[in-house]
Amino acid sequence: MLVCNKRHRGWLGCTISMVALSVSTAAVAQESAQADSLPAEDALVSDEQIIVTGTRIRGVAPVGSSIIQVGAEDIARTGQTSTADILNNLPSVLSLGAGDSYSGGTIQGGADLNALAFNKSPNLRGLGPQATLSLVNGRRVPYDGANMNAFDGDNIPAQMLQRVEVVADGTSPIYGADAIAGTVNYILRDPFTGIEAHGQYGLSDGRDTYQITAVGGYDWGTGGIVLSYQYTNADRLRAGSRPTLYSDDYRAFGGPGPLVQPVPGNIVVNGVDYAIPGNQDGTALLLSDIGPAGQPNYQNSWEGYDAVPQFSRDNFAYNFKQEIMPGFEIFSEGFYAERDYDIDLIGPVTGVTLTVPNSNFYSPCNRSLAGAPAALIDACATGALTVEYNTLYDAGAKNRSGYTKTWNVSGGATIDLFSDFQATISASYGKHDEESLTKLQFGNALPSQAALLGGMTADSAFNPFCDARNFDCNPSSFNSAINGSPFLVGVIYEMQDYALNIDGPLFELPGGQLRAAVGLEHYRGQLININSFGEIPSDTRKVNSAFAELFVPLFGPSNSRPFLRELELNIAGRVDDYSDVGTTTNPKIGINWKPTEDLRFHASYGRSFRAPGLADNNPNSPNGYLTPGGFPGNSIDPSLCPSCAGIPNLTIAQVIGGANGDLEPEKSRSYSFGADFEPDALPGLRLSLNYWNVEYTGQVSTAVYNAGAVQAINQQYFNDYIVYNPSLFPDLASSNPMAFLGTFPQVNLDNPDCAAVFGENVTSQAAFNQMVACINAGGAGPLLGAQVDPDTIAALQSARRINAGSTQADGFDIDVSYSWDDGLGSWRLGAIAQYILNWEVAVIPGAEVVDRVNNYSYPLRFSARGELSWSEDIGPGNLSASLFANYSNAYEIDANLLPPGVPSEYSDIGSHTTFDLRVSFDTGIAPGSSLLNNLRFTVSAQNIFDELPPLVLNSGGQAGIMFDPANASPLGRVVQFQISKAF
Repeated sequence: MLVCNKRHRGWLGCTISMVALSVSTAAVAQESAQADSLPAEDALVSDEQIIVTGTRIRGVAPVGSSIIQVGAEDIARTGQTSTADILNNLPSVLSLGAGDSYSGGTIQGGADLNALAFNKSPNLRGLGPQATLSLVNGRRVPYDGANMNAFDGDNIPAQMLQRVEVVADGTSPIYGADAIAGTVNYILRDPFTGIEAHGQYGLSDGRDTYQITAVGGYDWGTGGIVLSYQYTNADRLRAGSRPTLYSDDYRAFGGPGPLVQPVPGNIVVNGVDYAIPGNQDGTALLLSDIGPAGQPNYQNSWEGYDAVPQFSRDNFAYNFKQEIMPGFEIFSEGFYAERDYDIDLIGPVTGVTLTVPNSNFYSPCNRSLAGAPAALIDACATGALTVEYNTLYDAGAKNRSGYTKTWNVSGGATIDLFSDFQATISASYGKHDEESLTKLQFGNALPSQAALLGGMTADSAFNPFCDARNFDCNPSSFNSAINGSPFLVGVIYEMQDYALNIDGPLFELPGGQLRAAVGLEHYRGQLININSFGEIPSDTRKVNSAFAELFVPLFGPSNSRPFLRELELNIAGRVDDYSDVGTTTNPKIGINWKPTEDLRFHASYGRSFRAPGLADNNPNSPNGYLTPGGFPGNSIDPSLCPSCAGIPNLTIAQVIGGANGDLEPEKSRSYSFGADFEPDALPGLRLSLNYWNVEYTGQVSTAVYNAGAVQAINQQYFNDYIVYNPSLFPDLASSNPMAFLGTFPQVNLDNPDCAAVFGENVTSQAAFNQMVACINAGGAGPLLGAQVDPDTIAALQSARRINAGSTQADGFDIDVSYSWDDGLGSWRLGAIAQYILNWEVAVIPGAEVVDRVNNYSYPLRFSARGELSWSEDIGPGNLSASLFANYSNAYEIDANLLPPGVPSEYSDIGSHTTFDLRVSFDTGIAPGSSLLNNLRFTVSAQNIFDELPPLVLNSGGQAGIMFDPANASPLGRVVQFQISKAF
């Protein structure tokens, strides 16, 4: 709890009663909430007026659930200035699925979309950012991200936070949608009188950051305001500065080499590479200079690309309160966050294979052939050379640049009614706006530029025989022909939220006051998607909600007895009626039992939900049909298609993009129980153990796309989403689903082939051929690949979003801390940890249930963070230091994700331990010098020993990497220098 005292402001204008970092504080919050009111001059509100995250009743803590509170001093002790990074220190907050270092490799499903603009959203338990609800001052805020299912913690400056409260338990019965894994509540600082200035400079190998922050406020007794502004700038991190992490050269491990579409390039004859020599510009290259055979040039796919984007960010936030008269207070809070980013985004699109005719001015076929290998001479005789080349140095890397703007304003009033009942009325309006331009989004256009490749003069011919690292091989006028038009993606999301909450005591029980809360909420959201193909018709959602909560103290101080010092019950429920996905009802019950003064047991049970996002459920969202590259017919299970083995090249068409207007809410059932022990015999010691269990079903995902086109057929879990070719799969085709895999308004019914099968099950060959003809004509959405050949296509698949996956997980949260004073100062020793017992997933109902705990892209079995902190008044000020140890256990990667040829022993991934250090000096009130008053100097370092992440050979995704960005940072050691001054 943060208490502002104008007589002795000290650091941050407050005297801080510290709640230790990540302590599970159900007991602490309960006792604090029942304390006597503070003097009016010490705080704008008393503890009895505080509503803690996880309940809507003033003066009580969440019953049955643990609450993690990270206060202002806890934030300062970490030495970090990023709110999102501070939260990621908690073992229950994972970075799976969102972040600024998700480039390359096969990563958790959805991470590419969640991180489209590289936001950093909390992910409780690892169930996904979409399953964590974010609030500011207890109120909803706009979603971030292209899927509208995340919230960037860095939208709120750390210096503007009074505390962050985390409830890692289902809280939909209290707050509604999204709170499946829990809730993160960013609580803004209360008004105070004073001004603060903060400056920070950070550096790591290859990347610098800086940040300036100003916070000012005024408390005029009956109210006050606090405002903040922050500017942050961070350099890009080039992948080349981390060659051991960002590389697709697996030869040292028995796997393949890196990209063979390099600079300088290779000439390919009958599958054999001949290296083009370097340090020459192609104007005098002879065929005899090329080779020898089988020794190609290579190029790391990451060459010229970024691992982490460059960004700048402006943040503004405020918090305002004013008592109009006794019992009537108005309030308002808001924030604005704008972030601009730029990244050379990894993608193998600069590597190309070109057919270069002999007419090309630079072709060595036009010069002497004497002494050249016979195979190259024969290639020249065909009239063209096949050249593997990379346009990176000619036209630049694939690049994405863009911005995000998120803002929210809330206002309302609290009104004292009768008998300590109070009504809180609030209204919020928020908006998220993001836009990006991506160069080379749909690949490199050079292979189709026949005029450039066959140019007969130096000015008109593209030169792929030159060493572009060392020469200007091609004029910039060729760039547009190579890159094509950049692809635009834009998202605008607007929300309105109106809420009424009434809470107060009903009557006195022997154990204390029976208290209740009831309320109503109305929510509106609208999503607009824009891309280079046009604007997608907007989708709008309205939600009407009603909720109630009851706090029942059965035993308390007035009627306690042995082994029944306290016994408390909380019952909550909420009904949410959606305009597009129906009605959902979610209850929760919690219980606290305190047999002695120093031991508390707690347990909870409840149901929660997440409504499909508007991006998921917009029936107007257009489809596109993608035809992945061909595959050999023998890759299909012969028991499903005996004749496929004799077909050398089959194809599959997938309908991608597009939403699914028939989605239902995701649902969860969770329970937890645990104990908190604070022995009177040893003050300062706290032990906490909490068991949790969650079952999460109906998870929205692109399950067929994630499985892979061929695997989706072989696994036989996805037949409701596959239209089989009857000539190849006669038995399976007899049960084919509806044409186009749904009824969507973009199907062109003026096309006779489309109209003939629309709404019909495609069980005959004639109907199948008509559906193929409709797709080829663009009648069911744009075709994003080659035309579908009805003679070689195996199936048509829906890769759209569906209610598919399920997760059943359970584990323990562990928290141990001990604080004491001695002649050397004040000390704190603590550790927090998460131990996961099971993480059982099924990709779709009916599929095999597999335990994925301790597997790559899933949560680890065990992770922990330990702390040793010390502080002492040394005369001229206070000196403090904190040392943190971070540990994650060994785990494994599926052997199928290893590069070809790499032995299975590399499936094992080592454990990872890093240490963080912070040292700070605070002058406090310096006698005789206002300049030195309340001045703080801080030096901190994360990963002080520059420990490399464990080796992970991951060849999937856009390019291979050699570490796991979900469990380790590519930044290495990061040192930060901070100076702060309070006036």
